[in-house]
Amino acid sequence: MKGSDILTRARTALNDADAVRWTDAELIQWINDGCKFIVGLRPDAGSLTAVLTLVAGTRQSVAGMAPPGLRLLDVIREEATGNGVRLVDREVLDAEVPGWHKATPGPVDCYVFDNRDPTTFYVFPPAVAGAQLEVMYVRAPVEISSADVSSATLTPPDVFLDSLLNYVLHRAKMKEGEGIDVQVSAGLRSLAEQLLTGKASSDRAFSPDFNSPGARPAPGALSGGV
Repeated sequence: MKGSDILTRARTALNDADAVRWTDAELIQWINDGCKFIVGLRPDAGSLTAVLTLVAGTRQSVAGMAPPGLRLLDVIREEATGNGVRLVDREVLDAEVPGWHKATPGPVDCYVFDNRDPTTFYVFPPAVAGAQLEVMYVRAPVEISSADVSSATLTPPDVFLDSLLNYVLHRAKMKEGEGIDVQVSAGLRSLAEQLLTGKASSDRAFSPDFNSPGARPAPGALSGGV
């Protein structure tokens, strides 16, 4: 999805093909804001799997990756060994290996994550500088400008086009700042959010995580059985 795809649709909906009321610069900024809005509510809209080069020790971060990371989603494997990396509870690790932050460095076996610091995670054993992990993370949305509005690919996939368009229209109507336009603006933002939550429900319904044999209810569970 290109910025120009949203720009053209927005101008058609606003009946402002000649940019009399809303400038390209305004609409492009709202497109950028809309991408952040979508990724904030639907982190999977900005998910990316890439290789992270580790620094020495336990504390690691996806903030410095290219593109920059906003949130860690998962650690998949240790690159050198190919072994999977498990998520563990910090309290359990603290109890079982009290000095784990100062343990002998080696290939990463597990990691600790806290939602209160979403770009940071800790690995065990402590990493050797230069070791690599395959990670899944939420990237910061691409910022577009008038120079690349027709060429740069926006971060949210095409399926989020309607939500992004409604967000841009919401911001455009907000600029009017009075009367019916305020109500229209609020309705457009609400619609943008509803499209995101509706897609979340649909994605969950058809996700392998919820449709594999292990995730299905046991026979009789839906009718009150055990």
